[in-house]
Amino acid sequence: MILRYSISQDDEIKFPIYHLEHSAGFKKSLVINRILGTILVLLTLNLFLSLGSVATLLVAMTWGAVCIFWPKYNRRYISALVKEAGDEYKLEESYCEHELSLREKTVREAFGYNVVETKYDNLMKIASAPEHFFLYTGTMSGFIVPLSAFASEAAKGEFLALLRQRCKSCEFV
Repeated sequence: MILRYSISQDDEIKFPIYHLEHSAGFKKSLVINRILGTILVLLTLNLFLSLGSVATLLVAMTWGAVCIFWPKYNRRYISALVKEAGDEYKLEESYCEHELSLREKTVREAFGYNVVETKYDNLMKIASAPEHFFLYTGTMSGFIVPLSAFASEAAKGEFLALLRQRCKSCEFV
């Protein structure tokens, strides 16, 4: 099976954001942040009510804002980091036409002058996101395949069936 598609900077940004939002560490830190933030907000509100100090009310409001907006801030921060890395490492070379081939023993991606070939045994995880498939080759590396690369739902199903058949050690999420 051969897929042809283009990768944009937005596609590059969605990979680390997806990884972050679905990682156990991020979920744990989000829960801890929300619990501790709520406790701190309640404590400072209690201080405000007992002391009547405007400063404690401001602290409570600040902590509340941090608890609510922290995930959004993280997404923006990661987007900025990826854009900065793209500028620094000249990733715009990868923002071009890609060709992904599911061969008998390897996954092969060709773009520009680059060719990357990975054995199915080296794929760690296949993740399905709303707009992409991510084929992880490492903790934060892999192939990004936009769903727009597929002509139909049947083609998507065939792609996943081939990966399930050939990649026995992969985790599918």
